[in-house]
Amino acid sequence: VADFADGRLYAALAFLAVVPSLGAYFFFDRLVGAAGPARASLTVYLIPLFATLAAWPLLKEPPHLYHAAGFAVILAGVAVASMRRR
Repeated sequence: VADFADGRLYAALAFLAVVPSLGAYFFFDRLVGAAGPARASLTVYLIPLFATLAAWPLLKEPPHLYHAAGFAVILAGVAVASMRRR
């Protein structure tokens, strides 16, 4: 149960609201500059993959076979979408 009188809770929430958001925009902006907007937009499809991988150590949710299948489908889709047309 959270102690809403504890200032550390609000400091942690502020940190989690600001730092990852700014970091994500910074790195996405760098990716757009390096790879172009069309290729950089494909990273949106990787969010479920990263969320699942983050849940493993943080929430103690072990990955299962269906995660691997989902990862394969996501990565295959990103690979096909990023292929250059001839």
